[in-house]
Amino acid sequence: RGEGIKYAHDHGAVNIVGVDFSIPAYELAKQYLKNHKVTAELYCSDISKFLHKYSSKNFDIVLLLDVVEHIPREELKKIFTKLKTKLSKKAILVINTPVFKVDNDGFKDGIDPKSYEDSDEYDETRGMHINRYTKKSLNNFMVRLGFSPLSGHYYIKNIDILGFIKNHIFSKILCLTQGYPLRFPEIF
Repeated sequence: RGEGIKYAHDHGAVNIVGVDFSIPAYELAKQYLKNHKVTAELYCSDISKFLHKYSSKNFDIVLLLDVVEHIPREELKKIFTKLKTKLSKKAILVINTPVFKVDNDGFKDGIDPKSYEDSDEYDETRGMHINRYTKKSLNNFMVRLGFSPLSGHYYIKNIDILGFIKNHIFSKILCLTQGYPLRFPEIF
């Protein structure tokens, strides 16, 4: 809807790109950004198609805000494989998704689509949350796709970080000293 784009703009992002497959979300974002005088490239597209066609500079920071719980994991594997080719050498990937006590993959586990997300009270969106991740299962999923966790939500393309500092404050400090786009307060 544009809030993430405005946040990025307000915190110094210069070349901002937003993508959503939902026409209503795209239209909301256009109006929201216009109201706040924020300039960004907006695309209404499936992320797979967007990544296939988008050929501008690589991304330094990617925000996936409430995205991964809506896409089947097999498709996510393809998306992240393609996304890795669009990331700069020291890119940060931020994933915001609900964290549950139990992991499940709705498609793989054969769960009835009407019960994917039992906390969804709206008929129009029931069944759209097809993945539930625990903090550990999301990190494991991302590691299998070639990303190193800096925290429960921050990831980088796989680098050789000693196992004992992965997902720890020291990994963030290491990345900060190596020029990754992190600000000192954010590492805490």
